[in-house]
Amino acid sequence: MLPQLILRTLRTADPKCIGKFLWNFGVKGMLSVERFKARLR
Repeated sequence: MLPQLILRTLRTADPKCIGKFLWNFGVKGMLSVERFKARLR
């Protein structure tokens, strides 16, 4: 069920919206985790 939902979302959503989601949760998320790890050290 979940893969079907993901595929439908990728097919029907606006490409700009998908790109913004990937940027915010992918790239910026990884950067913030790395900054947090650096602060812990």
